[in-house]
Amino acid sequence: MSFSARPACDRGEMVEPSIAQEQPPLKGLRVLITRPKARAAGFGEMLNAQGAEALFMPTFSIAGLKDWARVDDCLGRLEGYDWIVFTSGHGVDFFAERLRAIGCDFSTARSIAAVGPATASRVTAHGGSVALIPRRHSAEGMIDALPADLKGYRFLFLRGELARATLPDGLRSRGAVVDELTIYRTVLPTGPDTSIMDLVRSGRLDLVTFTSSSSVEGFLQCLDACQSPLENGTIQVASIGPQTSQTLRDSGMHVDIEAQVSTLPGLVEAIVHHFRKSGY
Repeated sequence: MSFSARPACDRGEMVEPSIAQEQPPLKGLRVLITRPKARAAGFGEMLNAQGAEALFMPTFSIAGLKDWARVDDCLGRLEGYDWIVFTSGHGVDFFAERLRAIGCDFSTARSIAAVGPATASRVTAHGGSVALIPRRHSAEGMIDALPADLKGYRFLFLRGELARATLPDGLRSRGAVVDELTIYRTVLPTGPDTSIMDLVRSGRLDLVTFTSSSSVEGFLQCLDACQSPLENGTIQVASIGPQTSQTLRDSGMHVDIEAQVSTLPGLVEAIVHHFRKSGY
């Protein structure tokens, strides 16, 4: 069973900002990236291109499951699902790896939905085809992009173990049958990078960036009991989107910058706009 969805090419995603001027707009700014190391390099390059000094302290890492039996069994029956939904590139990568392990590929999937262009790019990199990317790159945006009546449709939601229930619950509220399959683990740090945390506590950073709720939760584990400059406003905070911003606020931190488009280029553009507007 399938239905007509807006083509993935009609998504209006942002491209990497290129702002031509004599002096880079972020020149002299020291910016901390909290993404996992494997996914941080491109973000750092974008910030460096705008004149910032990008520093790295991954506040969580992604790991595979200890037992793949349930996953492999489910992936061997993909033809029974009308839609497969991905909300992160990590989920796509582990999905593709396990498909290869059982001798299958993306051709067994009927329709694939990806929460945003970055996630969609991971699907295409592994040979898959994305049928739907919502205009708002969030669980709520995905629900809004699908029909109001999903009775009779079967969805497979590939998730990390810390994923919110917003998307599967929203699909079920519209009548869909949703199977949730945890396909990777989020591992929080056992200890902080002391040199970076010294910069945070002393206020010698200008900006800390967060690109997921997991990055916020991992960062909090790196802080000690003393008040952080992220709580009193000494260091500014940038968030990739509403969900991450809400996690920051729920944790007692402020949000100075929020990307209008929840992508890394969108976040860089929001950071540049903020510091230009502030007269930096």
